[in-house]
Amino acid sequence: RWSADKSTDRGLPVALASKKNDPSAHIIVPLLEYRPEWIGNVEDHNRYLIRQHKAVACDYALHLYYDTAPWGPSVATRLATVRSIAKTIQSEGISSPGIWVTEHARPPPGTPKDKDWVKNWYQTGNHDAVIATADFLIGLTQIPMAKGAAWHGVRTGPWNFIDVRAGNLYETRMSRLFELLKPT
Repeated sequence: RWSADKSTDRGLPVALASKKNDPSAHIIVPLLEYRPEWIGNVEDHNRYLIRQHKAVACDYALHLYYDTAPWGPSVATRLATVRSIAKTIQSEGISSPGIWVTEHARPPPGTPKDKDWVKNWYQTGNHDAVIATADFLIGLTQIPMAKGAAWHGVRTGPWNFIDVRAGNLYETRMSRLFELLKPT
């Protein structure tokens, strides 16, 4: 529940010290792609972080979930969000900016507060999830500022890139998608 002020007060000294000790250090500033209840205006929040970190960073991180309510709007909406954030970054005159999607996936329906939420986990890696993820990645490649995208996890709750059954590793549909797309 950090404001842009608190994020800057805590993060900027660390970024400055990192750059002082290692001028080649690559600083990536996390931005918001949704409006948490404690943030009044997401664009103002992001713009403040961009401005305050301008001396140390030209790259920004986003976490994007898509295609399942309540956390994941449509893929098209998420891509529009990335394009909008890219315009905000460009408007601040950042030299050679980049957006890194440090986490993305199709979430299961509902939230962890729902009694049977775990029963929906399979929907993060089923056929529909693979199609949504492929659609997202293909769309992201059309945004020049996008530098990379990392799928949510290898074995984290509902987001299994590799399945483990009886002590053996198995590919999932999602890992097969990435094999097909051969991402860099």
